[in-house]
Amino acid sequence: MIAQKIFLSHIPKSAGCSTRDVLNPDAVLHWSPMLRQKDFCIQKYISENSYLNFFKIGFVRNPWDRLVSCYHFFRQGNNHEWPKEDIREIKKMQEFNEFNDFVLDFKDNQRWWMEKFHFLNQHTWTHSSEGKLCLDYLGKVETIQKDVDLICDIISIPRMTIKKLNKSKRGHYIDYYSKESKEIVSSVYEKDIEYFGYKFGN
Repeated sequence: MIAQKIFLSHIPKSAGCSTRDVLNPDAVLHWSPMLRQKDFCIQKYISENSYLNFFKIGFVRNPWDRLVSCYHFFRQGNNHEWPKEDIREIKKMQEFNEFNDFVLDFKDNQRWWMEKFHFLNQHTWTHSSEGKLCLDYLGKVETIQKDVDLICDIISIPRMTIKKLNKSKRGHYIDYYSKESKEIVSSVYEKDIEYFGYKFGN
């Protein structure tokens, strides 16, 4: 299917800003109050907003890597890009000097953290409640340039080089995890890991 318009399901901390910058989508789902509701369904959202004929894309990321990115994103303090919008999470994240301390709190206070859409499961933006993929193309942060090239080919536009925006300065994510924190992420993001085929270390 070749569509003239692009719908981007912008998953937080999954190269959404970089993707928007290079592909300039016609419609974007980034955040909506509905995302916090248990009955939210991306399939219904697409249908009700008349995006069915759009070329629907999204990018996902290794859940272990994504949570490390979230940690650093809210640890920026005064350098955070949206301090007013994220003041609650910024202030809370300053309590943790170590990533694993944050993950333990994340486990114990999951409801509190999940009120911020950055921590929601990625499949909320990609799959229906029945586990059906609702996008026409699902790329991965780990292969983003290859995926952007293929998207450009599909919609018949010139290939463009992706720029890495909002990138935090840190080491490889595997170095952050203890055995316990690794298993916590495995449990919390079980469906993401299953749907997107991720493993710890890849």
